[in-house]
Amino acid sequence: MMVKRRKLVALENAFAAVGHLSGVKFVYGIGKNSKRIADDLELLREGLRRPTKEYRECERKRADLCKEYATKDESGKPITMPTPGGQRGQEEYIGLVGNMEFDAAIDELEKEYKNEIDKRDALTDEYDDALDEEIEFEYYMISMDDVPEQITVSQLRSIMDVIKDDEPTKTVKKEPAPKEG
Repeated sequence: MMVKRRKLVALENAFAAVGHLSGVKFVYGIGKNSKRIADDLELLREGLRRPTKEYRECERKRADLCKEYATKDESGKPITMPTPGGQRGQEEYIGLVGNMEFDAAIDELEKEYKNEIDKRDALTDEYDDALDEEIEFEYYMISMDDVPEQITVSQLRSIMDVIKDDEPTKTVKKEPAPKEG
């Protein structure tokens, strides 16, 4: 079956969300699909995981600038808040938005590391393009009978691509509306 890699990433996340559910056949199917997806996406992600030494240096300096220009608490420690929509544990510094001194310092840093930033942006664009590629991928199908009863509607909807419905579809025949007239 042809599928976009972006769909595989969504399924990978969906499988993580149902990972706590039980049932040997269900868990086996989720595990088997997770492994297939991980194998396909591994090479794709490998390039993003290993930023160059220079890019890591730029990121470290950027983080230092954030700490330096952020609003500080009474003890002089930068104040942070959870990143809206971010992953658990991800935080952002308070006081940087609209901070002209911070903006100027970041502009200088970006000029200094322009080549490295451009290379990383190109790599990110390539990754994003690769996610939109259609590839041949075969799911390991899980019988609806093996899906745990504790699964929620949203969890089930997110993994529907790997669920096979063992019951034949029943068609309800509608009676034609009476003709007027």
